[in-house]
Amino acid sequence: MIKNLKLKIENFLNELRALPEKKKIVILWSIVIILGLIMGFFWVKTTIVRVKKMGQEFSNIKIPEIDTSGAPSVNIKNAVNGIISEIRQNTSPTNSNPIK
Repeated sequence: MIKNLKLKIENFLNELRALPEKKKIVILWSIVIILGLIMGFFWVKTTIVRVKKMGQEFSNIKIPEIDTSGAPSVNIKNAVNGIISEIRQNTSPTNSNPIK
């Protein structure tokens, strides 16, 4: 039985070797595409399962509350404008690349 299987495989390989180069390339790329689709299917399937699992785990995380009632409020726009105006005042007129 094993010898019969070995003989069949050997005959099949000899038939493949006898094919023209273009047919060999078409067969190769067909196999590559089929295997790629199969692997892609399983990759997408396991990715969906893992993302769902991560979502469940993240929903169970308890983030502590931070008391911000005593923290000063900062207006970012005013702070940045203040820094820019301070830089303009400290930039000498001889500088070849002043901030505008």
